[in-house]
Amino acid sequence: MNKQLDVLECHNSRAVSCLATAQEGARRILLVGSYDCTISVRDAKSGLLLRTLEGHTKTVLCMKVVNDLVFSGSSDQSVHAHNIHTGELVRIYKGHSHAVTVVNILGKVMVTACLDKMVRVYELQSHDRLQVYGGHKDMVMCMTIHKSMIYTGCYDGSVQAVRLNLMQNYRCWWHGCSLIFGVADHLKHHLLTDHTNANFQTLKCRWRNCDAFFTARNGSKQVRHGVQKEDSQGVEREESQERSRGTRERVAGRRARGSRETARWSRERREQGDSQVVQREKGARRTARGSKESR
Repeated sequence: MNKQLDVLECHNSRAVSCLATAQEGARRILLVGSYDCTISVRDAKSGLLLRTLEGHTKTVLCMKVVNDLVFSGSSDQSVHAHNIHTGELVRIYKGHSHAVTVVNILGKVMVTACLDKMVRVYELQSHDRLQVYGGHKDMVMCMTIHKSMIYTGCYDGSVQAVRLNLMQNYRCWWHGCSLIFGVADHLKHHLLTDHTNANFQTLKCRWRNCDAFFTARNGSKQVRHGVQKEDSQGVEREESQERSRGTRERVAGRRARGSRETARWSRERREQGDSQVVQREKGARRTARGSKESR
């Protein structure tokens, strides 16, 4: 017959928000995240408190253990990486605009879900945010990853699936925005929801190198125009660079041909001058012989 083994009093009256387990030598340890902003590291068998991981300023909502590190997401809009065995705070990942609900590790990148309806991808070592995935209409409450597929569950009851692809990037060039999306449609959704205001009938496009005005009614068309314009500008820049390279090559070719022609002309002049000298010397010798014979 199965029975309850023990009850561990971990954070007094503050609620426990998440749990994780790890191994420390022969000892199984339990990591307990709490509404008191800390993570307690305990002996899983006895409940003995071994150490406390501190650094968050609000509730610890989620944890992921990878080797000697525990990655924790919090309502303070950050992810912390602690060394489980020493308690050292190793890294802090910022850039979220709401509470972090899920942390997952996939190889050398970290994927996070957030209540701001975004999924973010970070490089583990550099802390750099590589990409974001949007398209959600409500808060992202949960997430799981299978191979390269990211599945997210939202507060509105929907589930979204997207393939992680770090080779495709769609940057938002709106003034003051630095987000890089992994899906073009997510960029369009971001522009329509985050960079337009339905209360204004006429809006100024603040996309890079664009000064157009558009109405909220045809905002979707303007967004597509902005993205397509950026693509066409990229093509034009490449073509301009190609033309510049072609011009430089033609100028260099003309200079090289001019140098060769100058060298050939100089060589011919030298040869012509040498032949004239030879002819003069021969004439002088013939004159000298004629003088001797006449005497």
